[in-house]
Amino acid sequence: MKKWMKFLSIALAVITLFTLSFTGVTAKTTPNSVKVKRAETLSDTISNNKYGFTYFMTTEGDSLYCIDNEKLALQSNTEVTLIGEADAGVQYILEHGYPNVRPTGNDENDKIITQAAIWWYLDDTNQGNNNVSDTFRNATTTDLYDLIPKYIKPLVADAKKAQKNTTQTPKIVISKDSATLKLTSDEKNYESSLITATITNAPTYKVQVSNGEVTDENGKAKTTFNSKEQFKIVVPANEVKEADEINVSLEATNTGKKAMIFKSNNNAYQRVVGLYEEPKTAKINTKLAVNVEKHICEIIGDTFYGKKGTIVDEKTYTKECKKSCEVIDDVYYGKAGNVVDKDTYKQECEKSCILINDVYYGKDGNIVDKNTYDAECGVVVAAPNTSANIPVIVIVLGLLLVLAGTGLIIYRTRKSYL
Repeated sequence: MKKWMKFLSIALAVITLFTLSFTGVTAKTTPNSVKVKRAETLSDTISNNKYGFTYFMTTEGDSLYCIDNEKLALQSNTEVTLIGEADAGVQYILEHGYPNVRPTGNDENDKIITQAAIWWYLDDTNQGNNNVSDTFRNATTTDLYDLIPKYIKPLVADAKKAQKNTTQTPKIVISKDSATLKLTSDEKNYESSLITATITNAPTYKVQVSNGEVTDENGKAKTTFNSKEQFKIVVPANEVKEADEINVSLEATNTGKKAMIFKSNNNAYQRVVGLYEEPKTAKINTKLAVNVEKHICEIIGDTFYGKKGTIVDEKTYTKECKKSCEVIDDVYYGKAGNVVDKDTYKQECEKSCILINDVYYGKDGNIVDKNTYDAECGVVVAAPNTSANIPVIVIVLGLLLVLAGTGLIIYRTRKSYL
């Protein structure tokens, strides 16, 4: 029975542009508290030891700077708690200070530049305690490396002009020619059409799939793509089930920075500020349908396909696919798949209302007594039983021979009398 069957074309599976489970979620990585260690006390080359520069780090390795230069420096292993966010100016200084930027190339000098700029900026914006002296502000060549006029003062001026840099949530738009996966010519895989994703506010996007593999347009396995770069979904044919749906998820992340302030529970100690990431992520989920094409009871070349469309051996094919015990256009097929007469068909396939070797089969095919048989079936239809009829035939033939012989004797006797 060679038929090219197509099971379910779940066409137009709503690739719902897109089941926008759009998580414009701000996945903050700023901790609620950190443990501080005093990384080093810096040599004060710019204020004759007036301020006492100390560089802090967390036990996780993040840089921290002091906000309150009039208070006590934090001790090692002090736990400080997140209390809020600093303004755009402090964020600008941290983004353009150590360790993100090294203007002099000397780590100690770059740390001093960053710390001094924070104190100066806070004083000038009425957030500090006015402890930065006019001598310090107006210095031209008073420090050993000219850090004030060359680096600190310009950094403070730029910080005052800084605008709040809010991390933008990415946007994802995708397009494709088809919402279904189709069988490849070699029948090994189901493939989607090429899918294009356009991303804004993020450099790349990632693709995950519930079944199968993500590849680029050339078939190379890949999960991270640039904006407008195309991908496709490939699923091995032997992993596809009827009514399969493939879930595809796209994700893009934009990572910005925030200046976050931490405080000890002892007010005698200074607050500290550090730069932390602020990721914002967008996700889009969509579904692809599978256009499942199967060979049902077919022989293609030397390959046998059974009644479920899977490859089977010849014996299984014969068992599953031959016309066994079927009636098609008044033609009877016995259990071996051969054409037989109606009585043989009933004997092999039905055993309904038939007498076989003195055994009565009722209308449901069950063995019954003669009375039940008569009530259910009426006229007896006996199946041919050649072996059971042999003695009867012999007796009949014998009687015929005896009668013929007797007739011959009588005939000859009468003739002799005439």
